[in-house]
Amino acid sequence: MSRYRKGTQFTANPTPIGLPIRTAVQAFLDHHERLRHSPRYIEELQSYLVGNGKRTQWLPLLPWSSNQGIELLQHLDRPQLEAYTAQASHAPPSVYPKTCAILAMFLRWCVAEGELSALPFETPRPKRLRSEIRVFTITEMLRLRDFVRNENVRDWAIFMLLLDTGMRTGELCQLQLADVHWDREEVVIRPETSKNHRGRTIPLSGSLSALRKYRALRSDSSDQCPNLFLAFYWTPVYSGSSRHDKRRATRSIQFSRAPLTRVGLYQLVAKWGRLAGITEARCSPHTFRHFFATEYLRNGGNIVVLQRILGHSRLDVTERYLRVVAADLTHSQKHFSPANAFASRSPRYERLIAPNRL
Repeated sequence: MSRYRKGTQFTANPTPIGLPIRTAVQAFLDHHERLRHSPRYIEELQSYLVGNGKRTQWLPLLPWSSNQGIELLQHLDRPQLEAYTAQASHAPPSVYPKTCAILAMFLRWCVAEGELSALPFETPRPKRLRSEIRVFTITEMLRLRDFVRNENVRDWAIFMLLLDTGMRTGELCQLQLADVHWDREEVVIRPETSKNHRGRTIPLSGSLSALRKYRALRSDSSDQCPNLFLAFYWTPVYSGSSRHDKRRATRSIQFSRAPLTRVGLYQLVAKWGRLAGITEARCSPHTFRHFFATEYLRNGGNIVVLQRILGHSRLDVTERYLRVVAADLTHSQKHFSPANAFASRSPRYERLIAPNRL
């Protein structure tokens, strides 16, 4: 007996039921835009899921699935995703862990939105290779200080704020005048400017005087741009080549209406390093962050408090700086331990007991 009623119409190629991967990826990116995540973070998500047009050793999720003939989200099963992560493993060591992390984030979002009934695949979690932290020496920092102090009021304020707070490049460039609480002597990092989207408050100490002098000079531009640090008019882009070594273009104080950008800050700090003769360490705003963290611990600061100041989500990220400080402790132990003096019959101690031997 037939299971189908008479007159039922059939199609040879029925329309597939499911959500296209492209639509799901776009909805995922729109979700993060609604959460007011930074444009740089959204661009990073897009580069790992859609691509940015650059030729690489691996393909992002959307181009890869298109090449495999997979159009629907529901067709991304375990074998397909295993094949995708296998080809992504050929990416550079710094790229592969982030590829897996963003893929897992995307799949979890699809489950939360009801587009997938369950996670089809347990995404690998490779450990991200951590490069050795290279910080400025005290001598290098003193050379930088002597150079920047003779530049201009804005550069000196930036130098002191990086040294006083260890804030990230994007956080400093997006800092607004209203974020600095002059009466309470603190600066507020807004969640939309933070890397992990968590706001925090950082006390100010040594940088307050430089910031107040800078604020007095840029007060006439406060109604035109809310950002604290402004770019200069007629400031040439510093390329880093040796023919620009003697340039002092930023000594003139003529603010524009545009804020200082991330690229502008990187070029500015690179110029400081080259003109101050810093060759061992990479002179960048993030190296200032490393210097702040290590010196904070060397001076006896609490690592949990340091984690909150730096804005780290996990304590193990902050503990990387303990290894740098531990190397200094080992060096100090070998050179200043009193056991060395007793073992070698140091004159310093022998002189104290010499009268008792008579």
